Amino acid sequence: LFVLSDSALWKVKLSEMGNPLSWSKVAGSPSPPYFKMVGWDNKIFVLKKGNGGSPDTAFQYVPQLQALTLLPLPVSRIYDIKVLRDTFYIAQDYGIAVLNSSYEKLTTIWRYEDEEKKTHTPEPDFILPLSLDSIWVADRKNGIVKVIKIWNTSLFRFYGTFYPDPTKVFSSNDSTVYFAGGGRTLQGWPLWREAHLYSMKSRKWKYYMYWDIPFLRSMDIRDIETILVWNRPDPVIAIFSYESGLILLDGNNNFFLYNHNNSPLETLPNSTITGTALGGIDPRNNLWIVNEFSSSVFKVLQPDGRWISINPGLNSPWGTVLSFLISRNGVVFAGSSKNGVMVYDPGNSLESPADDHLAFIDMGTTSSQLPSNTIYSLAEDRNGNIWIGTELGVAILPSDRSAFNPNQDIRKPVVNVNGYNQYLMEATLVKDIEVDGNNNKWIGTWGGGLFKVNQDGTAILAQYNTSNSPLPSNNILDIAIIKGTGELVISTDRGVVVFRDTSAFPFENVSDIVVFPNPLF
Repeated sequence: LFVLSDSALWKVKLSEMGNPLSWSKVAGSPSPPYFKMVGWDNKIFVLKKGNGGSPDTAFQYVPQLQALTLLPLPVSRIYDIKVLRDTFYIAQDYGIAVLNSSYEKLTTIWRYEDEEKKTHTPEPDFILPLSLDSIWVADRKNGIVKVIKIWNTSLFRFYGTFYPDPTKVFSSNDSTVYFAGGGRTLQGWPLWREAHLYSMKSRKWKYYMYWDIPFLRSMDIRDIETILVWNRPDPVIAIFSYESGLILLDGNNNFFLYNHNNSPLETLPNSTITGTALGGIDPRNNLWIVNEFSSSVFKVLQPDGRWISINPGLNSPWGTVLSFLISRNGVVFAGSSKNGVMVYDPGNSLESPADDHLAFIDMGTTSSQLPSNTIYSLAEDRNGNIWIGTELGVAILPSDRSAFNPNQDIRKPVVNVNGYNQYLMEATLVKDIEVDGNNNKWIGTWGGGLFKVNQDGTAILAQYNTSNSPLPSNNILDIAIIKGTGELVISTDRGVVVFRDTSAFPFENVSDIVVFPNPLF
């Protein structure tokens, strides 16, 4: 066994690990500090960080000499080193050097070229050569990269998101999954992250990176939290940036920004931030934008480009909005960080307030069992029930318009756990609720992992966490269900996973039905 400390390389037999006298320093250890040890292909490499402007150095452990020997590598900064079939692969500043067994440079990968022939500058941190022509790279700037055909061209493909915790995941009707690489903290404060957005369809990824898109970089777009597909009639991607406003991306990769300079969107008091993190599409195909702390909390962009500003009847700004939902009937729900849920029915005309209705759901309502006024998630199930996820559990509203009744009849579902009845998700922060094709609920929690719950919330059908599943974390940020397959895309604070379940959505048109899996046997 070899162990690297900041001052020396140590070795010991596994059978003698418990005896301090059995540990010994490897001869020839250079002066510290060391920063990495790599075991690869029955070889041990030790990397030493250069002091000041001096270059990094690499040493190889030679069993015959029982000592470390200096490798004469023609690079100045070393982040990782691997050896495959007497060929050295070295992650360095802005490239990957490939050397022969005599440490002569064969080639250097100075750029990645994607399938659209766009080039990207490497910043490799970890490399894994699989063959002489194929390398996996964990890149600080570009995420997970696969380099192929390194002798002719550096073609690469991304796998996954740049940040490990995309805050929102959205699945479109064509089974494309969109990831928002930005967003806010649990309290609703911005993260100030550069704008990155990603899409995945049939395991193929597409990327719009802040560094690679001149529009995103020149406008300094940050903290994308929501991504929707809006047909107006040609489909565009609606991108909600907390700092910058609403961005529309058309099919020709053209971006257009709406902010306080060219639309009714307002900024936060004494700020240039628009507070536009959330939104949705109503049954009349209007795009709603939540404009936090503004005089008109809702801004509506119609398909023909006209804007409508809506103040549903508030006497003061509503505050931080953490969740948003438009029901199938067009009723709008906005979940606050401290005020419960605002429910607004705009009636038949968005321009006229004559037939509007406004209600509030909070802990102070006599008939309410709402466990908390901090609302993280809202969902409408296939029976029209409105599920409300709070920082302390779940509550259910019988229907969207029942919020306007004097007796709102909000209840907390009761579930039996180990022979004892308790409220569903009691005292648990419910970050997201999604409804599958069987009307089961998938509940993502902060700290408790993922739960599958039956239709009315009276039984927990399954629970997944880091102990019994591939989930990288028990802190769930968002969930999306791919309608064609029933797969769940789960975003956590440590990465994204895809989980295959059996509850796909029913098809409205069976002309393009696909048997899955195929073959069946």
